[in-house]
Amino acid sequence: MGAGLALAAAFIAWVGLSTVLFAREERRATLQLAALGVDATALVLAVAPAPPTNDEHAQVRLLLRISGDGLASFECGSEAPKYRFGSAVQGTVLSARVNPVTRAFTIERPATSPAPGAIDA
Repeated sequence: MGAGLALAAAFIAWVGLSTVLFAREERRATLQLAALGVDATALVLAVAPAPPTNDEHAQVRLLLRISGDGLASFECGSEAPKYRFGSAVQGTVLSARVNPVTRAFTIERPATSPAPGAIDA
């Protein structure tokens, strides 16, 4: 009984430490992209359905061509949440931020048009 409890406690500690280290690495990458990244555009070349995430959130697969000043253009595929990028179609241009060395990037969701009859304030 005591060995099982010790194993459970060790497993919980390992999962907690792994989560903290992963979050720390993600934060470091985000800060590095903000500091070293350049503004760019991401042209949507194709959109296709993608398998849902592990927690059953719908996704789309985007094929993108990313380009910008001082950046060698490149193509890549990326899976993204459908609720954010489901309105993207071939030819949609998205704002991006790219690290020219690592090619790590972020993209912004497409601008949505105002609802019919909406009044600008």
